[in-house]
Amino acid sequence: MSTTYTADRLDDIPFLVGVLRQLKLDEILEAHVGTHGNTRLLMDAANGLALLIWMVYLLSEGDHRKVVVAEWVEEYAPILSAALGTTITAADFSDDRLSTLLCRLQRTSCWEGIETAFFSRMLMVYDPGIERIHLDATTGYGFHSPSEDGLMRYGFAKSGTPSGRTQVKLMAATSSRGQLLACTVSPGNTSDSPLYQPLIERVRHQVGAGRLYVGDSKMAPLAIRTDIVTHGDSYLVPLPRTETGGNPEVWFKQHEEEGATTTLLWRTAEEQCSATLLGGVWETTRMVGPAQQRWEERVLIVYSTAMAKKQCETLARHLMQAKNAIQALTPPPKRGRKQYHEEAKLQAAIDAILHKEGVKGLLKISWREETGVNKAPNRLVITGVTRDNAAIAAREEPLGWRVMVTNAAAATLSATAALLAYREEYVVEHCFHMLKDKPVGLRPLWVRTDEQIRGLACLLTLAVRILTYIEHRLHDALVKKGETLSGLHPGQPHIKTNHPTAKRILQTICRQQPTRIGVNSSDTRSHHLINFTPQLQRILTLLEIPSESYTTLENTS
Repeated sequence: MSTTYTADRLDDIPFLVGVLRQLKLDEILEAHVGTHGNTRLLMDAANGLALLIWMVYLLSEGDHRKVVVAEWVEEYAPILSAALGTTITAADFSDDRLSTLLCRLQRTSCWEGIETAFFSRMLMVYDPGIERIHLDATTGYGFHSPSEDGLMRYGFAKSGTPSGRTQVKLMAATSSRGQLLACTVSPGNTSDSPLYQPLIERVRHQVGAGRLYVGDSKMAPLAIRTDIVTHGDSYLVPLPRTETGGNPEVWFKQHEEEGATTTLLWRTAEEQCSATLLGGVWETTRMVGPAQQRWEERVLIVYSTAMAKKQCETLARHLMQAKNAIQALTPPPKRGRKQYHEEAKLQAAIDAILHKEGVKGLLKISWREETGVNKAPNRLVITGVTRDNAAIAAREEPLGWRVMVTNAAAATLSATAALLAYREEYVVEHCFHMLKDKPVGLRPLWVRTDEQIRGLACLLTLAVRILTYIEHRLHDALVKKGETLSGLHPGQPHIKTNHPTAKRILQTICRQQPTRIGVNSSDTRSHHLINFTPQLQRILTLLEIPSESYTTLENTS
């Protein structure tokens, strides 16, 4: 009697299925995407279940290409079928069907319904922190040819987008805890300002009125602030220097005339000598708004020590870059090296460098004329590039100052709280990092049509919400128990944290290699689970996912 053995790597698949089932993702998607009756005759998996499995693939593999999904499903079909309690076949995940799912997903009514239903489900499970809403935009790029009426356009590139690539723009709204609430997809050449108000309306539909909306200077137009006030919400935005009252120097004069004092901002009110100094603020009020609707607006002229330090470092870097570039203008004579013989042309080249680096008037440059060798014409040589310390000091003096405005009362949003709230913009950036990099991987985009681009962007932003959900649920559970997790960092098993990232959680589960071993003989067939470690069991317990997500796979064929 011969015995054969099989080994099926489970990795993070049962874990992800448990998380998605906890969020009832398949039910939410099925309710809004729907499955046509004729389709059910051809496919084993309904659209909601198919999208759930695709989501498991996206989060596990960090790859949004459609062409490889069917191959992955075929490899893990026994595990997926056992974990989901239904037969899963690779035929359900052809490129054509996945394209159809994306086209259905990107419809406005469908996607907004999914966002609202998913948010409602999260509220039932944990507190996503919706007192403050942060808004910002990012871009994803591809190798598409631009079209006048398409999504992929040339535009101002955000961080991580290579120059010369067409791009699509995403405007996102997140809670103060970093939970993505809503997202819109727009052509890559769209400016940010027109995208704020529609997104705020969608978020307001989800969370209700009475929230504080925090954005950058592109959210500062009066029309946007008026809309926020009209609906009973609050705003906190920095004014651009081009807008009336946006230049701190204008307020400095009033500050001197009135003899007002600048209040230091500390992270904690107690023991200021040992607390972290955030900066300083001078506050005043003014009346703003259209004639038929005026309101009192608090104006915070804020000095941020962190921003001042960063801006001074940036200025120093540009000064060094300009100095090196100017010194390189007149190299020793050699074939292929450009030489300057006229002062006007040399001055034009110097001015171009100073303008590019934004340091005009901050450097003193001297040169001399050098006699040419072997009948070569005389050439100009840069002899010195020195810093104009007085001019640099004058440039550094206003650095770190910013004018911020809000309609929130001082009792509910102090100057310190306002500065800290604005600094929380990193919660949006955290979502963007997950969206652009693995395990989600928005860039570059590997779908072609606008419908599929929009649908894929929606699907990937949904993946980000699931990742942040994992992070926050784990953090809340660890804080509640007063515990930490260790063993998440390869080679550093003793590092402990109570705020693990979802990426490290998934990597840790895969690194432990939970596996189902099959033992097949002529008359019996059994399965055994190995590498189901105590750490994996603990993670499941903290997330309130039944350990049966893994253990029941021992009893399935």
